[in-house]
Parts: sequence; structure tokens; C-alpha cells
Amino acid sequence: MITALLVDDHMIARAGLKCILRSIPTIKVVGEASGGLEAVELVKQLNPQIVFMDIQMPGIDGLETTRRILSFNKTVKVIMLSVLTEDPYPSRLLETGAVSYLGKGCSTEELMYAVSNVLSDKRYIPKAMAQQIALKNIKKDYYTIFDTLSLREFQVAQLLMKGMEVKAIAKLFFLNIRTVVAYRHQVLEKLNCTNDVQLLLLAKKLGLTPFYR
Repeated sequence: MITALLVDDHMIARAGLKCILRSIPTIKVVGEASGGLEAVELVKQLNPQIVFMDIQMPGIDGLETTRRILSFNKTVKVIMLSVLTEDPYPSRLLETGAVSYLGKGCSTEELMYAVSNVLSDKRYIPKAMAQQIALKNIKKDYYTIFDTLSLREFQVAQLLMKGMEVKAIAKLFFLNIRTVVAYRHQVLEKLNCTNDVQLLLLAKKLGLTPFYR
């Protein structure tokens, strides 16, 4: 029996996914989490083999939650489920070690196929999404200025655009305040912005703001 943990801040989304997973007799849902910190603790307690992870959540998001989980449990398979299917989101999340990235609008059949792949130690990314990532790697036209950021800089930029203060970001990531100040400076410099407002306006211009709710 394959054990699974569901992570999503929307109860109705977890209920829907749980209903779908009931059609897969080899999978047993052993726990649910409504946020990243809760998910990290449940992985430690329950040791699930698969974690179905949302991206947009209060507190630490799916990106940071995945990074923290895989820092102490490298065997768990993380399958990302999100409404955000346009890059840079898929490639950034896959950087953390997630093994699959699916849109929340995927079919039950595709979800089951993804599960089958990851349990066989394979990655699964929908064809259209994989083509988008591949094109970005070979054509500069597919890059956005946000691709110049490191993974941690991308996370800091995300939280700055949520309106979070440097002190709060430092606490969330267990970092020194000066370190976060340095990250913020690097983000603004790389993106040619002078302040957080310009950063948000740039994200809006590139159509990236859904990530920063």
C-alpha cells in the first residue's frame, strides 16, 4: 500500500483529490495539511511515500515546503498540483526536487499516470509543459527577467510582492536579517527595480502576479 499526504489550504480541494485517490486501490491517504509548516511536521510523523503539494498557501508556500521536506526525507515523492501551469513556476518547483507538476485541471487518468511514473522513479510533466520548459532552455525569447534570479532570490521576490517585511521573511526562512536584506538588494538590482512597488509592477507587466496572492 502506497501512503500519501495531501497538502492544500483549501479543504474542498483536498476533499476532491481524496475522492479521486479512492479510485486507486493501492494508495492510502494517511494525512492532510492546510499549510506548509503543518505538512513538514506530518511528513516527519507519518513518513508518507507521496506528497500531493499545492503551491499557493499562507506562510511558506509549496516551493519552500518541498525544499524543507526533501532536506530531511529524500525518498518521498512530491507531486505538485497547481492552477499555475506557465513557466517560471514549473521549472522553479522542479528545481526543489519535486518529481511531477500537474495542473489542477488535469484528468483523473493523467493523475493516475503521473503517480505510476513517480512510483517507478520517473518524473512526469505534461507534454505541453515539458515543451515550454525545453523551448526556454534553447530560445532566449522564452526567458523572462525573473529567470535571472536564483531559487532563493525568487522566493524572496515572491514574499516581497506579497508585502512581507524583511524581518518576517528572515524569520520564515530561518535566516539572518542582513542575509535577507542582501537577497532583496540582489533581486532589485537584477530586475532593475528601485523598490518593492516597482517589483510588483514588473511582475504584473509579465503576467506573474497570480503567484503572489
